[in-house]
Amino acid sequence: MKSIYEENGGTYHWEGDYLIPDLEAPEAPKIGKYGRMRHKYLRSHHRGIFDGMFTDVLFYSRLMDIC
Repeated sequence: MKSIYEENGGTYHWEGDYLIPDLEAPEAPKIGKYGRMRHKYLRSHHRGIFDGMFTDVLFYSRLMDIC
């Protein structure tokens, strides 16, 4: 019987006596200089706005759009 992970195309590898799933971390977003500056400014000076934006799914895409 296959697990749900295997049914969806996942694979495992052996490490000693254990089967470990082959997982990959998602690629880190590429944020430019001004996006990083905006992130630091909001985190330091406007914590409420930063927390609200950080929980938003589009937070990093908005930072990547800043030129």
